Amino acid sequence: WEKGEAVVLEIGGLTCGMLCRNEGEIRFVQTYTVGSLHLRRQMEEAALMPQQISELAEGKTHEISDQIRKNLENPTTTKLLLMGHEMRCAAAQILSTSKQKTRPDANVLPVTVKALEKLLRQVATSTTEELVRELNISYTDAELLGPSLSITVSIAKALDLKKVYISSLSFSDGLLQEAVAGSVWTTAMRKHVLRVARETGEKYQYDQNHAEQVARVALDLFDLLQEEHGCTSRHRLFLEVAALLHDIGVFVSVHSHNKHTMYLVHNTEFAGLSSQEIELIAVITRYHRKAIPQSSHVEYTSLRPEDRLVVSKLAAILRVADALDRVHDQSLGKIRFQLTGEALVCIPGQNGVASAEQVSLAEKSDLFELMFGRRCHLHTPE
Repeated sequence: WEKGEAVVLEIGGLTCGMLCRNEGEIRFVQTYTVGSLHLRRQMEEAALMPQQISELAEGKTHEISDQIRKNLENPTTTKLLLMGHEMRCAAAQILSTSKQKTRPDANVLPVTVKALEKLLRQVATSTTEELVRELNISYTDAELLGPSLSITVSIAKALDLKKVYISSLSFSDGLLQEAVAGSVWTTAMRKHVLRVARETGEKYQYDQNHAEQVARVALDLFDLLQEEHGCTSRHRLFLEVAALLHDIGVFVSVHSHNKHTMYLVHNTEFAGLSSQEIELIAVITRYHRKAIPQSSHVEYTSLRPEDRLVVSKLAAILRVADALDRVHDQSLGKIRFQLTGEALVCIPGQNGVASAEQVSLAEKSDLFELMFGRRCHLHTPE
């Protein structure tokens, strides 16, 4: 499953969650407002016959199929992994009537699309009572099995798949495992978040070279000050995302672009990050220039006290990193840092005109001095 292209689709009652992977890397994540219960209600409200549910599902799943085709190189050879209670119910029914052998502890069962279509026809031509009796399932399962199967079959046929896979696990299992393990942050998820950040930057026509330079400098400072700021590796990722996106507000307007950036980041979906974490990143970008955090700023005071402290620390680092590439030409090269008891000395990697950076550093290092108790100096050769 780490190799090739794979799509994970969990069919819930009101929504479907989809995750696309390619060579182990997350390429796309989305939640769609279509689910088994949702489809069942629409069918009843429109007074449709059970046999018409496939037609309804085709219209509702068009966007899902279209997104899969756009985000995978070869959708017809992808592995479609299905999750959800009704799909596990379907797998049990298919397994009980086939000669297919599988290990008792197998987490994934391969199923042909023809077998799913056969079960769907049986469900569509039977009453709820008949399904409860013949399949030995609950009334709820009997009512939602048809919609779930119709969603699956519709997507599989749209992608011209002959076989799919049904998992005994769910996204919730992953969340529970993550909670027990202490919120493990995988390399794949980190790469996904950063890719979304860069794609968002491209969408808003950011200065990529400047953004990457600011991100590199910010991360170097973060690592240098690790013992003092006490932030986590997850906070390090927040800083990197904020550094990559700090100027995208220019797309809206140069004037107050830091506030526009905050709005754009706040309304960007980063799968894997909670709404609170996205808000934290957005507020960090808001303070990359101009005023430092103040009690009169609603977006800042609405954060939890511990998050306000994180924002102040990371924004202080971001302001210094941004100041060191004031003219967006990376003319200072690879910057080294020296910490003394009273100062942070920034040493350019190559000689060049640094007047703009000196002025900018003097203006924007106020928050750094407040949070870390050190003045910032740009060392230039005499």
